[in-house]
Amino acid sequence: MARPPKIRTPNYSLADALAAALAIKQLRSEATPRDPDLDYFPSTLHDDMDVDDVLDYLTKHRDIPADVQAAELPYRAKLVEYQHQRDTARYKRRTLALLDTARQVDAPPRTYGPLMGLPSRQAVFNRRSRLTIELRMNGAGPRTRRETEQDDRVERWLSANRADLINVGELLVDQRDELVESLADPEQRQQLVEAIDLAGEQLSAHPRRGFAGAIAYAMFLLRPGGPAQVLDPVIRDGLERGTRLRLEFNQLRDTSEASV
Repeated sequence: MARPPKIRTPNYSLADALAAALAIKQLRSEATPRDPDLDYFPSTLHDDMDVDDVLDYLTKHRDIPADVQAAELPYRAKLVEYQHQRDTARYKRRTLALLDTARQVDAPPRTYGPLMGLPSRQAVFNRRSRLTIELRMNGAGPRTRRETEQDDRVERWLSANRADLINVGELLVDQRDELVESLADPEQRQQLVEAIDLAGEQLSAHPRRGFAGAIAYAMFLLRPGGPAQVLDPVIRDGLERGTRLRLEFNQLRDTSEASV
């Protein structure tokens, strides 16, 4: 059964945030009466520190008419969401780096896991697997202008393959338990669970890069000639479609990365 479409939060770039900050400054300078504290508004708008300073300013300085505060809310919302995306992406990258290091040096999870809210070896494994899929397979966080331009081909591919991506995503979610059982290795089973759950969370009427990446990772585990043993012909037909999507998506991604 298809899941209802979700409203996806746009990914904002630093350029988006700086433009929103500039729009807020202009609204406050043109307001009647003018913001009496505008001289304390950040004088430069160039980087992430400026974005943080603007948000701090907006929290402290609110001596402006209500209609001006209402007018700046869309721009302020962009700033808050950009900051959230940026900081969340940083946290995830730092967490994955820590977990990778712990694995490389064979550190017991009990020595660091509980400090991060991960009470067991399995919890540590689950977090690392999920972050590996989300960050290394899909990318995360606000993207630079150059990265956005390089993703144009991927966006066109996502649009052209929208129906197939949704169908394969729904198949993976609906047949999750059977597909997981088709794998013998416990670690691969857990990786498949993480990939399908991530795809399910991002399933919508307008598939995005992260959704396609989760499908690609799931299809890597379920690939023809791979570790999975799927007998149902209907499911196998859907997986063949997913295999094609995986190969095309990976080719686009490899081409984009090679151009950086």
